[in-house]
Amino acid sequence: MLLTCGILSNQPNCSYRHRTRVMSSRFLCSIVLSLILAGAACVKDPMQFSAQYASGFTRDGLAVSVFGVFKDGRMSADSWDHLGPALSMPHGPSTCKTGYGKDLASANPALSSALDDYSRANGITEELLDRIGPLAQGDVILVITMAGHPPRPMAGADAGASKGVGAQSSGQGGQGGGSGRHRRQQGSSTHRANDAVADVFQMSASFFSVRLHQSVAVVNMTYSGPSLDEAVKAFADRLQDAVPHSRCGGWNWEAQGVGDQIRQLMAQ
Repeated sequence: MLLTCGILSNQPNCSYRHRTRVMSSRFLCSIVLSLILAGAACVKDPMQFSAQYASGFTRDGLAVSVFGVFKDGRMSADSWDHLGPALSMPHGPSTCKTGYGKDLASANPALSSALDDYSRANGITEELLDRIGPLAQGDVILVITMAGHPPRPMAGADAGASKGVGAQSSGQGGQGGGSGRHRRQQGSSTHRANDAVADVFQMSASFFSVRLHQSVAVVNMTYSGPSLDEAVKAFADRLQDAVPHSRCGGWNWEAQGVGDQIRQLMAQ
């Protein structure tokens, strides 16, 4: 079990009020709840962090398989193009290859389609990560979740790529809710960001242990300053602290039948 959540805030008076759907989880606090509480906190410091780790989790020297970036109610293949160089620095000199992206779509289109459909309907759950765990060549699977509105585009990113980062669009309301049966599923963590706080950029990194079949760490950041580059750099530094001496781990997407397993998971 993860240790008790600790959102860094000491300002009691807040004006933001919003709601979020949170599924049952092995976490004491779900990733989404941490994001929303942190984003709603009224604080003077524009950059706030919190981190939780599973008891007994060995954080040093891990191989990290990056699954990808979850925003706008679905997985985003393009976001890693801009975030990857900075967020890969804690894991080595080269940009880690993301699992969800063009390579997957080319190597295993059936699995890519199943992952896309599942993430739109249910977010990124522990059940999903457990299904693709055998395909990860690393010790842990990293998922980045983004929400809110960054104040300024990242260097090299076009305006369209950074506009409304993580905000749930009205056209995806039906997909983002998922099926009623799956929302009640037990033992699953989910990466969602409904009703993101305006003018606050939120980022979360979740680490799922392939061996333990559960999430073992989460790092959250809320940022209301003027520069997205500053926020991402600071977040990368926190990832370095979370999993020191780590390295990039790849993926083996050639296995057959995993897409069918994910389709069956959606039907449960």
